[in-house]
Amino acid sequence: ESLLLLGAAMLLLLAGAWYWRNLSVLLVWAGLLFGAVYATWHIDVLVPEPVGPFDAYMDLPKQLPPALQTFLAIGGAFAGLFAAAGFYNGLSARSHPLWILVSAIMPVLIFAYAYIRATGFTQDLPFALAGLGLSLAYVTASEVMFKQGDGPPWGWRSGIYAAAAVVALALAMTIYLEDGWLTIALALICPGLGWVASHRPVPGLRYLAGAIAAVVMARLAWNPLIAESVIGATPIFNWLLYGYGVPAIAFAAASAMFRRETDDRVVQLLEAASILCVVVLTGLEIRHLLNEGDVHSPIFGLWEQSIHTIALLGLAIGLQRLYDRTGREVVEKAAMVLGMVGLAAILLGHLVVFNPLSTNESIGTGRVFNLVFLGYLVPAILCAVLYVFSQGRHPNYRSAIGGTVLLLFFAWLSLENRVLFQGEYLSQGETGDAEWYTYSAIWLLYGAALLAGGILTGLAALRYASLAIILLTVAKVFLSDMENLTGFLRALSFIGLGGVLIGVGYFYQRFVFPRGAPEQMDTGEDTGG
Repeated sequence: ESLLLLGAAMLLLLAGAWYWRNLSVLLVWAGLLFGAVYATWHIDVLVPEPVGPFDAYMDLPKQLPPALQTFLAIGGAFAGLFAAAGFYNGLSARSHPLWILVSAIMPVLIFAYAYIRATGFTQDLPFALAGLGLSLAYVTASEVMFKQGDGPPWGWRSGIYAAAAVVALALAMTIYLEDGWLTIALALICPGLGWVASHRPVPGLRYLAGAIAAVVMARLAWNPLIAESVIGATPIFNWLLYGYGVPAIAFAAASAMFRRETDDRVVQLLEAASILCVVVLTGLEIRHLLNEGDVHSPIFGLWEQSIHTIALLGLAIGLQRLYDRTGREVVEKAAMVLGMVGLAAILLGHLVVFNPLSTNESIGTGRVFNLVFLGYLVPAILCAVLYVFSQGRHPNYRSAIGGTVLLLFFAWLSLENRVLFQGEYLSQGETGDAEWYTYSAIWLLYGAALLAGGILTGLAALRYASLAIILLTVAKVFLSDMENLTGFLRALSFIGLGGVLIGVGYFYQRFVFPRGAPEQMDTGEDTGG
């Protein structure tokens, strides 16, 4: 009796909306009424395992519980009623938009709720096949509406059905696929939508692709390892590569397809998602490679930090070059973000947290090619390359890169000097007079080299850096060398410092402030010779 009353009420509401266009709001009431009844439907026996025609193969009972049979049958019947009534009414150009919306939304909602109640949100092949069938039905409806015409109202009607088809397909994949396969399948929908949009000017497909990309990125944020149980120990070619590499390619392809029509926020979102997948993939693969497949390893030192920093700077350089060719704003911003993250990793990780002077980490037995070389000189060179490629843009960002280059070279020279005297472990052993004096000599030479570079290139920043290094050396000589050094090394330290200061003064008078230059600068006039 309850089912008969429900059926009668639904037919009355749908009939009223069908015959009186001004009463199309009855469709909303029909949907709310059935939703309230279906959501509060009491089922005596719930089956947590998958149910359907494949149960014999899966060694489960073939017969569904009667209460569940009735529940699914009623849901399927009313889903078909909403879909058919909305579709046939929508074939008329004067049809109210609510018919299309209800016929697209209600079957998907009913299907999703029936799946959750019947299976407890577990993997289920019969429901996945049903979702695939629902998606194909929507594709057919979208094609029929499109053939009616490509202008309003047919265009947006076709778009609604196309969107419903994608949602149903996503539900089917969610029901059956797990872990990395689901991530890959959802990501591949985006270029599929781009391909459809390039052949059918259906409005709204690009926004649906953006929404799916956001869902995929949220899923990756929730479970960055995607399919942790099957990653394995194989370097590079493992599930991390597939789980992040395929979405990265899919998002890049989708952004290129949608950009042909309009370059909007959706295209930028897809580009950003592609870049983010590449960045996360690189970091996880490095972690996986350096820890023999154990991405949860607590071991982390300057060796791994250096590889991560080199990768970040390399990606920043690559994106900067890509921006120079394409002019894509998202690419430029991504390059800057990665560059700033790389600089932060250098300043905090390399110079403070993982500095071998305090961690007692082995830097290797090589005198030149060692962990100091990898952790300081290589990043310094990469930062210098990034500095060159970022010329003419964002002066503060570029200044930060330049300052990091100078600081890294200074750190590498100082640590390399320590390596030459102490060997594999830099925090062990006492600092002798020869080592302490050599620091002064190296710093003075570095300051002189910066001064020469500043004069040759005309960069005032190099001259200021040279001045800072020389002042640091002067302070060291007078505050430390005078007390700690003895004999010949003490005298040599003062003689060397005096010679360098005389040379610096000569270069400044000869090249930086030549005779007559101040007068011209003060007047600002051209004397004509």
